[in-house]
Amino acid sequence: SPMIVIMGKSMPPPMISPPSTAVMCGHGYGMSRKREKNEMAWAELVGPLAPWRSDRVCLGLTLIGAGSYYPDHRHPALELYAVVAGEAEWSRSGETSLRPPGSRILHRGNEVHAMRTGEEPLLAIYSWSGDVVSPSVYV
Repeated sequence: SPMIVIMGKSMPPPMISPPSTAVMCGHGYGMSRKREKNEMAWAELVGPLAPWRSDRVCLGLTLIGAGSYYPDHRHPALELYAVVAGEAEWSRSGETSLRPPGSRILHRGNEVHAMRTGEEPLLAIYSWSGDVVSPSVYV
């Protein structure tokens, strides 16, 4: 059987069962009422409808196109982003800051926040915890 080498030691590869369903994916966040560009896509790995089911945690990736605006909104879940590539202006509680790759952005439950990308698309890992079932409300 195949073996892998980790730190000089041979061992069998870990056994990981494939998920029972496809990855939950989509594009946009239902903001068609906004006239600003908002090219967005996401893939959720953990969550209520994801391959690894949870009603308390969501984990996934989001890709947001260059020059896009994700308008002011809030949701009950605690949200954490980890910027992988690109940079964006993140706004919350009346303050805006430019956040490059490696940044972590925390939004507390029901905290109004928004985001605008610059000349490059943004790739980020996101997680929600707490009430991940209730939807976002745009303000």
